[in-house]
Amino acid sequence: MIILSLFDGISCWRVALERAGIPVEKYFASEIDEYAICIAKKNYPDTIHIGSVCDITYIWGTIYNAYTDVTYTTDIDMIIGGSPCQNLSRAGDKKWLQWDKSILFWEFVRLLKEIKPKYFLFENVASMRKEILQIIFQEFQKIYPKIYMHMIDSLDFVPQKRMRYYFTNFPFEKPKLNRKNLQDILEDNQIWGNLPEDFLQRHPKILQYSNTLWVYTLPRGFFKGSFHAVCPTITSSSWKHNNFLIRKNNNEIFTRDFTPIECERLQTLPDNYTAWVSNSQRYKSIGNAWTVDVIAHILSFLK
Repeated sequence: MIILSLFDGISCWRVALERAGIPVEKYFASEIDEYAICIAKKNYPDTIHIGSVCDITYIWGTIYNAYTDVTYTTDIDMIIGGSPCQNLSRAGDKKWLQWDKSILFWEFVRLLKEIKPKYFLFENVASMRKEILQIIFQEFQKIYPKIYMHMIDSLDFVPQKRMRYYFTNFPFEKPKLNRKNLQDILEDNQIWGNLPEDFLQRHPKILQYSNTLWVYTLPRGFFKGSFHAVCPTITSSSWKHNNFLIRKNNNEIFTRDFTPIECERLQTLPDNYTAWVSNSQRYKSIGNAWTVDVIAHILSFLK
């Protein structure tokens, strides 16, 4: 299958295609982040990177990048991607489909119209307004008469809350719950430190909890945190600093950060998939990525 991946990031779609058993003849990737491209190339050297989605056109069976003046004559069997969601999310800046990053949704639609591949798969946040969800659905329906949509939470696979809408032009079903526990994704032999005394003073009931492992979340960095048995959605911005592990051993309480490998596991990526860049860029790239097993589940319905 010949794939065009828009907003490709670190090529999670490529991992999912492999995991779903779908052979890839050519994989074209549109991405502009140099660190994400570095990770993708290290894992898949044969990926053909074609630059910004805004510079790409498809005319008479040829992909053309107006900025680099590079052309590839090829058919496209499938377009996949998830345009940036910062303006769509209720937790974001609420500028919706007409501003900044989320306006790139229209570039996805434009290329879908130009290429009209046999299949497409699109992903975006589940926290968008219903009016925006309806617009997205209707825009796809103008191109393909039958559109299928489900909201899937990564919690079905891993201990991470990550609800996303997935749109396709082929039928697929929601997965059955087959979640790993938080303990299952943790690395062994990590150094745990003691919690500060002021933390225990603010949360004296922690000594009474029967749980032995939590994720403590500081919303946007403020000290009004909460305890969770699973991870909140991994994001590209300050996630590592606002979420950390707490472990109870008898009456002693310990804490540490998530490691990059643990974040990869929360996205069902292979261990050290992002090990080619600094840790700060690893956390950012993983936060911008997709949960691979969710995508592989959807793609399995193409068999």
